[in-house]
Amino acid sequence: MQNINPNSGNSLNWSAYHASKKPGRKLEKTGIDVLPMFSYPANTVAMMIHSMDVIREVTEHLNQGQITVVGADQPLYAIMKQIQCVLPEEYGQRKFFIMLGGLHIEMTALKTLGQWLVGSG
Repeated sequence: MQNINPNSGNSLNWSAYHASKKPGRKLEKTGIDVLPMFSYPANTVAMMIHSMDVIREVTEHLNQGQITVVGADQPLYAIMKQIQCVLPEEYGQRKFFIMLGGLHIEMTALKTLGQWLVGSG
């Protein structure tokens, strides 16, 4: 690899310039692929049951006897709460604590704050 002349008029960022100064190191282009975690959509009852089973196994392995805590965004939260109502023996509130994800909690808090401010005069 040859050194790059900073006075050549080419625009070059700091890391590229200093990487070119390292002797004897050949840099190769890396190929990166991003694949979906599941081959099925996450917003199905079957995938939520599978996810809850996996999370329960991990929780049991790490902290035996602890109630499994799951956080999810609103559509997935709603599906998991329905699963809890339909299958209470396996996924009931004594075995799973399902909480709404941080994004929706923050959105609701900001909406409530806005309603208080509008009504405050």
